[in-house]
Amino acid sequence: MVGDLIGKVVLLLIVLPLLYAPAFGQTTAVDWINKGNELVADAKYDEAIQAYNKAIDINPEDADAWWGKDNALRQSGRYTEAMEAEAAYEKIVDAPGYTRPLTAIDWVNKGEELAADAKYDEALQAFNKAIEINPQEKIAWAEKGDTLKAIGRTKEANEAYAKANELEAANTITILDHSMASSVNESTKSAIGRTYKFSSNDSKAYSWLRLGNVGADAVWWEWWSPAGHLLYNDRVDIPSPTSGDHWSAYNLWDHIVIAGHDAANLSGDWHVDVLLKGQKLLTEDFSISGNTTISSNATSSIAILDHSIASNIDKYTGVPTRTDTFSRNDSKVYSWLSLGNVGAGTVWWWWYDQEGNLYDDGRGQFLHMVAIPPPAYGDYWPSYNVSNFMDVNIPAYHNMSGNWGVDIGFTENGQVKKMQHLLTEQFTMVAPRNSSLPPVTIIDHCMASRVDESTNSVITRTNSFSSNDSHAYSWLSLGNVGAGAVGWVWRDPEGNAYYGTTLDIPPYSNGDYWPSFNAWSDIDIQGMVDNWKNPHYNPILETIENPDNPFGNWSVTVTVDCVNDHVSLTEPFTLEGNAIQNNARSYGRAEAEEAEWMISQREQKEADIYYHYLKGEEAPLYDYY
Repeated sequence: MVGDLIGKVVLLLIVLPLLYAPAFGQTTAVDWINKGNELVADAKYDEAIQAYNKAIDINPEDADAWWGKDNALRQSGRYTEAMEAEAAYEKIVDAPGYTRPLTAIDWVNKGEELAADAKYDEALQAFNKAIEINPQEKIAWAEKGDTLKAIGRTKEANEAYAKANELEAANTITILDHSMASSVNESTKSAIGRTYKFSSNDSKAYSWLRLGNVGADAVWWEWWSPAGHLLYNDRVDIPSPTSGDHWSAYNLWDHIVIAGHDAANLSGDWHVDVLLKGQKLLTEDFSISGNTTISSNATSSIAILDHSIASNIDKYTGVPTRTDTFSRNDSKVYSWLSLGNVGAGTVWWWWYDQEGNLYDDGRGQFLHMVAIPPPAYGDYWPSYNVSNFMDVNIPAYHNMSGNWGVDIGFTENGQVKKMQHLLTEQFTMVAPRNSSLPPVTIIDHCMASRVDESTNSVITRTNSFSSNDSHAYSWLSLGNVGAGAVGWVWRDPEGNAYYGTTLDIPPYSNGDYWPSFNAWSDIDIQGMVDNWKNPHYNPILETIENPDNPFGNWSVTVTVDCVNDHVSLTEPFTLEGNAIQNNARSYGRAEAEEAEWMISQREQKEADIYYHYLKGEEAPLYDYY
């Protein structure tokens, strides 16, 4: 998929650190690396290089320091020095026995594995190590609480839970309000002319939101065309609060220009994703009506002569080993392309995992780049080959199976505000296979309303659930199963993916495979129903904003991906409500005829309650359900 992209402002963040750098007093290599990352984000490349040099002085074997220096040098146009820094980085990571230092999340994962094996003292040590690296890691505190509780140290467990809850409350960002709009009042920072419909003659389309309990950070917008192309990226910084660590409320926005630009020629259904720390905050759907012809005014007429996903690139010939299927047995996944008629600039890669999240391959970065130097003669290279890779064997990713992708873009030197989208590559990650082992057998499987979580055995089998049930379980017993993972995708009555989860299958301690292994996943019926029961009325749009009705025919697809096989099955099941709940699929739109329908079906009192509910007035409608 190839598309030209004329971008807006694209701040070229190479490294999005998991931890904020200290404001002053950098004393460790990590402190100086974080400081350098901040300076790169502010385009202060010379100062960033000095910070990375400080880190290298402290620890010459820190690969992240050399990688950061390489990037800063390239951004400042010092290509010869950058190549030297790149060589130093590669020498470190390619050295025999090199392992990336474990992060707090790595220690959390290690602790979870130890706790699952009832090695509680060792698990506690792992969780304490995670907290030592990052005292703000709430998952480590929560897991520490679970482990302490398991060995009867209740008081200490409650203290750990309290700390986890404190961190959760302190760091939970809320969306207080959001909308698409035709304009924004920059003095009051409020949205004007809220709408989700635009025309090719409109000046701009704004995505506006108000965040609560948010600290200094950066919010990203990704604008997607009707064809599914990422056409614009932009970033807006949230400054440090005037007092305290968090803003109680902060308004911010981004926009695309429509009239006279590419968006005016791309009519149809658009959407914009809003992200914070690589995680999606929300998606806004909107439409642009008007012309249908696609204009082309890209920064340069770059030709893609060839491209491929590959398992290796020969250092001497530059020839890629082409494939689109990988496993943990592969060390790297390469993206390779040959460009024609390309000038000096930078090629960018965004790697996405099977969940659609930006992938951090352990180098502490979400974006990767390679600089193209100025041609020896003329303004453009007739052909120039570039490549980038992502590391595969990352401890934080226990299950990597699924369909992955990488977006590739280009910016010309001196044109960092204009990003041209080159193409998107797809590839598949699978569990490594061992053909000498027997195939996996599914000994038993079922849906259930109760599972003994201590023995992983099923208690109550059923394919029919009601709103009175607490959970719906998908349970199966596997035979001859090697190390790998089990994945579940739960689909609602509309066929949409509602929830997905995975369970790692650890290596069997007494052989190559487990003679039997029980696994299960569940969805919270009570939580889902309660969430559906509590929609809210939007007075601006005069609509009810509520989740889809959960009642109806569901299914869950279970996939087993392990060293010796790949099998899957689908379980159908039903979630039944009472009479009103089952017929309420048509509810949720602020239209008087919905109340009229209830008049013909139920008592006048219920119709009156629902009508008030549509108007956003207090009414205990769902007490009647």
